[in-house]
Amino acid sequence: MLTWTEEHPEFLESYARAKEMQEQTLVNRTLTGKYNPQFAIMTAKNVCGWRDKQDVDHSGGQSITVEIVDRFPKEGEMK
Repeated sequence: MLTWTEEHPEFLESYARAKEMQEQTLVNRTLTGKYNPQFAIMTAKNVCGWRDKQDVDHSGGQSITVEIVDRFPKEGEMK
């Protein structure tokens, strides 16, 4: 799909908007109880590019944070 956007860059903006709408629908329907949370997590990781990130403090304590990694290519670059 992204190879096609390289040949037709005018499509990239529409593609990015559609992916954003897809992600917002997933989040909204999960928060309102329409989607199972486990389903939403797996879908977000596989479709929306979400990833878990763990930061471990090796000085004795453990701290865990979750970070959403940038999902869309920046202008002029492809993932």
